Amino acid sequence: MAGFASSPLAAGVGLVALGAVLHWLKPGALDMPKPSRKAGDSPKFPRNKREVRDGVALVLPDNMTDAVARTCFLVGGGLLVLRALDAFMEDQDRLFASSDSLKEIR
Repeated sequence: MAGFASSPLAAGVGLVALGAVLHWLKPGALDMPKPSRKAGDSPKFPRNKREVRDGVALVLPDNMTDAVARTCFLVGGGLLVLRALDAFMEDQDRLFASSDSLKEIR
């Protein structure tokens, strides 16, 4: 049971490391496809629908790996900060039990 006391710390470090590796490698498997035609090439596709599609395409990342890496950074970093702040709390106010309080539970 004592191994669970450091699991938020290990998970945070793991998520930050995963985010760093994904950001560095940028695997091509998650690349978004390039549009096959220009926006105005299709007369059957109304102009307002093309404008909405093009607006959404501007917001989306070119590579989904960037979005996943950014999420890993944020969640892992947040978990590390939460765990660090939790270490300064009183025992009854902690979110994560310390190894000393786990011994008392047994």
